[in-house]
Amino acid sequence: MKKGFPVLMLAWMVSITADAGAQDIESNDLNLQIRIRVYNFAKVTPDVIAKGEEEAGFVLEKVGIRTRWLECSGPAVGLECQSELGQRDFLVRILSGWAPVGTGIPRSAVGLALLAEDGGTMASVYIGRVTEIAATGLAWRAQVLGHGIAHEIGHLLMGSNGHAALGIMRAEWKRADLQSISRRSLNFTSKQRKLLREAVHRRETAEK
Repeated sequence: MKKGFPVLMLAWMVSITADAGAQDIESNDLNLQIRIRVYNFAKVTPDVIAKGEEEAGFVLEKVGIRTRWLECSGPAVGLECQSELGQRDFLVRILSGWAPVGTGIPRSAVGLALLAEDGGTMASVYIGRVTEIAATGLAWRAQVLGHGIAHEIGHLLMGSNGHAALGIMRAEWKRADLQSISRRSLNFTSKQRKLLREAVHRRETAEK
């Protein structure tokens, strides 16, 4: 049996049979936007971070959600990184190594989303595991990083640690999934896209 690549800590999977391919984005969806504050505690090189953000933004834009990225680690942190979080603000921590031992999160996890009743705002991605997956040669490190970020943002917006049978929200990325990541074709399902847009719209309304 081929080894998979677990993305999150929970073992169960939500079965979604909708097509995992991307659909055309309607122009009126493009006004949806989220802001993502990135904390690069692992000190990953800026080019990999930038490319990872680009990959995650590409995945989310296919949903109809634009992303605005803020670099919030290092000596020159902007005022926006210090401001109060809005409804559409998210924090992504890039952490060294793998998931910590003794927390119930498997070493094979790529990331973790911390959920609350309203969904959540903070997620972590483990660069050690990202690098390990990229070492298979099936996708570049920045591509794995970006898709891991998009996966965790998906959890935060949909407010669930559940997973799908297809697409980017699978609990375990298989070889074919990593090949899709390399082609930029691993996507959210049509049902997930609808849920994600609705979630951003609710948060946007709550900010007004």
